[in-house]
Amino acid sequence: MLITLILERDHIISTIKAALGGHSEQEKLEPISYRTSWAILAISYILLMVFFLYTGFSLWMSFVLPLSGIITWFVMSQLWGRIGFMTEPCYNFTPGVIKMFVWPTVVRPKVTSTDIALAPHMSREWIGHQSITGWGDSLYTILASYRMTQLTNINQRNVLKVVVATIFVSMFVTEIIAIAITGVYGWGRFHDIYYIDLYALGPVCEALQVDNPAPPSLEKNYFFGFMI
Repeated sequence: MLITLILERDHIISTIKAALGGHSEQEKLEPISYRTSWAILAISYILLMVFFLYTGFSLWMSFVLPLSGIITWFVMSQLWGRIGFMTEPCYNFTPGVIKMFVWPTVVRPKVTSTDIALAPHMSREWIGHQSITGWGDSLYTILASYRMTQLTNINQRNVLKVVVATIFVSMFVTEIIAIAITGVYGWGRFHDIYYIDLYALGPVCEALQVDNPAPPSLEKNYFFGFMI
């Protein structure tokens, strides 16, 4: 992370200037302005913090979880873009970032709060997992799509519309199939290979592996999280 900050210092400075209202020739090629992009990032960050607070995380942890996702995937995307492959950060990188900010000197803490109970699993699956459930897939989808527009001279605004629509639809379908349906009927009632392979959803599926429906509060919280 530190090496990335040093190597990309010029780009970071120019990005901050653009976010504060500066314009450049590169901005004309973007689907939306840099200021709008940063505004969307800030608003999304705040909404995600509100959601984490609503589900029981502390204020500091609610701030660190989105930050760890941003650090993880901006660093991993640099690795992916420069050398063509990457490693899954869920096993060491993302948990290390969270521990550095929240528990820098604590080893094997006892579970005494929502932070300690859920943050480790959040870091391993939702935030840092590269394949099924990780936050990085959406970022990679957008980055790859933008790169294809540069190679094929396609209008980037149209690509942005398509990417946003497809990501939203995929999230909505996942919400229904992986969480809502299993929450209503119980995961154990389904024998399709799709549900067998949903182990990466972690505590969601572990709670739904029985034939009984999930508690109503679980479904409500996850649906609220999807809408955020």
